[in-house]
Amino acid sequence: MARSPSFERAGAVPGGLRLDRMRALVDALGRPDRAYRVVHVAGTKGKGTTCAAVASVLDRAGRRVGLYTSPHLVDLRERVRVGPRPAPDALWVEAGRAVRTAVASLGLEVGRDDGPTWFELCTALALEVFRRAAVEVAVLEVGLGGRLDATNVVTPDVAVITRLARDHAAVLGPDVPAIAAEKAGILKPGVLAAAAPGDPAAEAVVVARAAAVGAPLWLLGRDLGAEVLHDGPGGVRARLTTPRAVREVTAPVAAATVANLALALAALDRLLDPSALDAALAPGLARLRWRGRWDVLPGGLVVDGAHDEASFRALAATAAARLGPGPLVLLLAASRDKDLDAIADVLARWPTRPLEVVCCAARSPRATPPADLAALLTGRGVRAEAVEDGAGAALARATVLAAGRPVLACGSLFLAGEVLALRGEDAAAAWRD
Repeated sequence: MARSPSFERAGAVPGGLRLDRMRALVDALGRPDRAYRVVHVAGTKGKGTTCAAVASVLDRAGRRVGLYTSPHLVDLRERVRVGPRPAPDALWVEAGRAVRTAVASLGLEVGRDDGPTWFELCTALALEVFRRAAVEVAVLEVGLGGRLDATNVVTPDVAVITRLARDHAAVLGPDVPAIAAEKAGILKPGVLAAAAPGDPAAEAVVVARAAAVGAPLWLLGRDLGAEVLHDGPGGVRARLTTPRAVREVTAPVAAATVANLALALAALDRLLDPSALDAALAPGLARLRWRGRWDVLPGGLVVDGAHDEASFRALAATAAARLGPGPLVLLLAASRDKDLDAIADVLARWPTRPLEVVCCAARSPRATPPADLAALLTGRGVRAEAVEDGAGAALARATVLAAGRPVLACGSLFLAGEVLALRGEDAAAAWRD
């Protein structure tokens, strides 16, 4: 990749979360976000899948679409896509120069405490890339929270809120209602919102916020439906309902995530006329691939970023439906700040037997030592061993143990990125084009 102006030394959150600096930055750029329609997606779980589903169907309908997501797993370019693939290097460089000029015009300095954060710079660059690429619709994933996230300078055509749970409590608040209030900060007057908060207390916060700002709201369970009809090796077949139509679709996503497809359909209902949507929905969802989330690679390797109790329970159910009842080898890494006891409990109750686990450490300062992971699992009766020489050696060991059976790499997005890189998946397409 040609090198863009260097932003990597910008701090993660100097000055804390705030919007005034980001508003000034997009104003200095000439409001690139007003050159196209926008879908804005917040939530704790399922944001990436929802964004990819919307973008894939729009692309299948012949729309030129931009897709901005985080984090990247292997290559920074994954964050800013035009169609299914990373934006061309030349656009990164051009947009990077424009952003650097805008920063200088405001008298700001990258890396200073009052300067733009890394995520603000990346978001501004994405908005400018999309303008220069002449996209018709940009699908933007919130980075952190919503109310004060850098992406919240946009006025979207549709705002989406996926399942909410406790996460980033030190920044967003101590409980789910507090976090829901931050996520619901993306709702705008008169802008259609589609939401599937999951938690009743979070749902109440979202409903109240929508009413307060005057945002029409389509709510899962009230206005939207997502019914799993079948889950098997070919993917999940589901019935999706919006106030405008009922549609049956098949997609290679976990059954536990079909609510995200209903949210995507709600957004697409707003963006496409019925005939275009009918023609594009089934093929657009059937080819969906969101890297690192039930990501099936050649040779029987599956990569999934499940990293908490709820996502591991969903992963266990998906593995049972898609891989069958036979033996399974897990390649496992986990961060120290996760609830490792809860994850171990899920693995101890894994629905298929026997289960063998190869524990390793991903390249992260928060990585749990492999020996500690293995000891935790063996204490619960799970067959586990530790490999201390990194993900590559651990994947090789898991492959030997599997002897042609499936290998499931899980527990950490850091591990997902490493495994994808080991398999040469540096910046692959976001869906199968």
